[in-house]
Amino acid sequence: MRAWFRAVSILLVSIIGCRRSEVSPSPDATPVVEMHPPSVAAQPAVEGPRDLSIFYGSDLRGHALAPSDAKGLGGLARRATLIDEARSLAASIVVVDAGDFLPADGDEIEGDAGNGLEQRRRLVLASYKRIGVSVVTPGERELAIGIAPLAALLRSANLRVVATNLVTKQGEPPFDKDALVENDGLAVGVFGIVELPPEARGLLDRMGLASGDSVETAKASVQSLRQRGARTIVGLLHVSEGVTRATEIARALDDVDVLVLGHGSDDPAPRPTVMVGRTRIVYAGANGTHLGRIDARSFDAGGPTLEDRTLALTKSVPEQPGVGFLAVIEPELAKMATEKAAAAERRKKGQKEPEVYENWGYGSNGACGLCHTSELAQWKTTEHAHALDTLKKSGHDRDPACLVCHTTGYLQRGGTRYVETAVKQFSDVGCESCHGASVLHVRSIDKKKGTSRHVEPRVCFGCHTPDQNLGTLDYATALPSILGPGHGAAGDR
Repeated sequence: MRAWFRAVSILLVSIIGCRRSEVSPSPDATPVVEMHPPSVAAQPAVEGPRDLSIFYGSDLRGHALAPSDAKGLGGLARRATLIDEARSLAASIVVVDAGDFLPADGDEIEGDAGNGLEQRRRLVLASYKRIGVSVVTPGERELAIGIAPLAALLRSANLRVVATNLVTKQGEPPFDKDALVENDGLAVGVFGIVELPPEARGLLDRMGLASGDSVETAKASVQSLRQRGARTIVGLLHVSEGVTRATEIARALDDVDVLVLGHGSDDPAPRPTVMVGRTRIVYAGANGTHLGRIDARSFDAGGPTLEDRTLALTKSVPEQPGVGFLAVIEPELAKMATEKAAAAERRKKGQKEPEVYENWGYGSNGACGLCHTSELAQWKTTEHAHALDTLKKSGHDRDPACLVCHTTGYLQRGGTRYVETAVKQFSDVGCESCHGASVLHVRSIDKKKGTSRHVEPRVCFGCHTPDQNLGTLDYATALPSILGPGHGAAGDR
């Protein structure tokens, strides 16, 4: 009888919400980030499997967040979603950037996570790390930071930086000349060239750098990369003369597949692909409004078959929660500290805590289990059911940055913003982490509302990001570990 009453209580809480005696949040505290339902359609992908997908960009200029204007193009969280979709289709993924991805002092970026330059740099670099960006070439925005500080920043984001033609006054390369990215048996060679405009060349002198012969050093890198097993060669060109200079370089290098342009104009629009022999010169535009994608198939002695296109980061592309939360956590921590101080002051004065109401869209595993008994029983046998325990072992079970993926609905639209509530009532990676918030489903006669039986792979990739998953999630291999009899197994209805 008690078990029945407890189950009904959980159901009622899921429908009407919960009253909390906690510190009152500011009016704009919730919701913070929206986890789009799994059924939301994203940018269509190229049909069929491919051996390799190369994603490229440049001239982000610190625009990490999606703008709120009428067009609303951009946002690194949307970029992450499109890359995640490709991870389930391509054997190998390589993500590169041709420079000027960091913000500069004095930038005014609408929708930014804060006015502090360091905070904005951290957001971009943390997003790149979470997305799994492989190799970058520095632009003047990065070089202005200084060689040693820049190197430290890029290492913190697991970014490999290449510039084949830059040397110090002592003739030593300040960065790697090139990089070989190997994944699933496919090796991609990447080199970089930095040629600054006349007004910025004094920057190299201040940094103690000089620019060598771009073509000759690039030839040496291409030859070295081929000898080391590169099947595809990508050049990252941060050059001031744009397509004109890139065309000259392409004609001089006859063994390069793709040249990605950086240092574009103020026009954020992408530019049409330019073919120079077999070399593609591509530019995905500025300010992060678009993402370039090249798919490679049929590797043979003549080189791979390449298909390239530019993807618009429109509002129809859902934001990947793993990257989206990065802009939320730092302000949320500051807000929590302010509220904690205010609560301490009230206790000091003997004042009562105000009651706080949260209208949850999430119902909890208990509510789901009232009908889906076999699914809940099978879920309890999976690692998802012990996600919070892994945080307890490492002492991070009260860390908002970790709880967003180790609990259900925390800081998401319709979810709680209180750590204690998340831990006690929405712990672990529950039913609604994958299938969507369920209160509408629970209380509606039409059970197709409020949740989705089908779960898109990008939902999994949203938390199993390269920086948190000890490498890229192998979706096909991982999926059977969370399915079983009564919950997604073959033959289940």
